[in-house]
Amino acid sequence: MSEYLGLLERFSVDYDVETEVVSYDGQKLQFASSGEIKVQRPDKLHASRKGAVADLELILDGSALTLYGKKANAFFQLPATTIDQAVDALRN
Repeated sequence: MSEYLGLLERFSVDYDVETEVVSYDGQKLQFASSGEIKVQRPDKLHASRKGAVADLELILDGSALTLYGKKANAFFQLPATTIDQAVDALRN
């Protein structure tokens, strides 16, 4: 599947995530979120995640990578012109 996706010029994926966290007093908490990822190679990416805690967007427009937190009304930007540069910037 990864080889097939690697050959595509564009694709999109919808996802659902369940995150479990154990509090300091041992209580297990579960948070659900969902989102969408749209990729258009080599330099366009839009990812979103929405749930009870998170409401985020990650956007690569060919010149900058922007992380926007809607609930926090804040954003962070890094220079990136390709998806590979954006992934490297996030790792660092």
